[in-house]
Amino acid sequence: MHTDPDRTTPPEPSPAEAGSDVAVRLSALKKLLFAAVITVLLLAGAEAVCRIAGLGREEPVAHYISDWHDSPDGRTFWVVRAKGYNRDGMRDREHAVDKPPGTHRIVCLGDSVTVGYKVPRSGSYPFMLEAFLTQIGLTVEVFNIASLGWSTRQEATAYREIARRYHPDHVFLGFCLNDVPEMHNNLETPPPSAVSLFVRRSALLRWVISAESRQVHSVEELFYRPDSPAVQNGWKRVFTELEFLHRETRQDGCDLSVIIFPFRFQLESNAPPSIAQQTLFNFCRSREIPCLDLLPALRKVGPAAFLDESHLSRAGARVVAEELIRWGRSGCVMCGYDLTDIRTGRCPRCGYPIAP
Repeated sequence: MHTDPDRTTPPEPSPAEAGSDVAVRLSALKKLLFAAVITVLLLAGAEAVCRIAGLGREEPVAHYISDWHDSPDGRTFWVVRAKGYNRDGMRDREHAVDKPPGTHRIVCLGDSVTVGYKVPRSGSYPFMLEAFLTQIGLTVEVFNIASLGWSTRQEATAYREIARRYHPDHVFLGFCLNDVPEMHNNLETPPPSAVSLFVRRSALLRWVISAESRQVHSVEELFYRPDSPAVQNGWKRVFTELEFLHRETRQDGCDLSVIIFPFRFQLESNAPPSIAQQTLFNFCRSREIPCLDLLPALRKVGPAAFLDESHLSRAGARVVAEELIRWGRSGCVMCGYDLTDIRTGRCPRCGYPIAP
């Protein structure tokens, strides 16, 4: 066999040299292990300091601010399959897909307030609205398309997936103020993973990334911290969904109106100015989306209008249904202001032209 005379084979390392290489590797491994131990101890110490000093403290989010979860069948929102719910999974009677001739169809989109949480179905405002309209001689169908935990995004999705096929003439979007923190918190929070687990468990990590400042913990922040980045981001997301819904209803030849539900604390004598309602109304007015603030009407009833922080009693639901009817009869087209004694000009509240 031919060999290259210029090519030499490196000599085998001596036992002493091999032992020296092993010692070097062991020494490097010890250094890495020592550095890892020191790092863990430093992080543990920093975590302890944060907890003792209250840095990165986890503040509970109010119970009325829902977490979103995909349903088992892959929908972007839950529906209910149980007694008392129709084939669409809504707490409503069955409706034929084809609209009966001469019938005006109204869809009430919303969350647990629209559902009529804690009251019988007959105590919900969509049920009362249909009953009152029928009593005054109108042929109407009122749909209750709402569910617990829904926010503006789920409500807009429900219009596309459920309401649209019934060809409604009018949609009332029931807006509850906790929609803003839900829109922000659930779309900003990292997905379920090791990262979100660490954020929940570690005060140090929450402090480093300012995790708590990224959430809206209660509706009160809409009034006391309206300019915070989290609140502003929540409103931005709400407005985006409203833009989509307005565009789609208009394309379908359907009218969209927004009705704003207050929280019970807004009925108290020391309640803050209704900044949140004004923020939403200003947006709707700029897009010419009719918007009715129910705070003045519910304030006349007082705390009896509510069962808890946000859910309406029968008395509160009745006021809402009556206000919607009054809006259609004598209220300003844009804001609902009572125009009974005003015939021409502009609405005193919002400046919208009054139709002759």
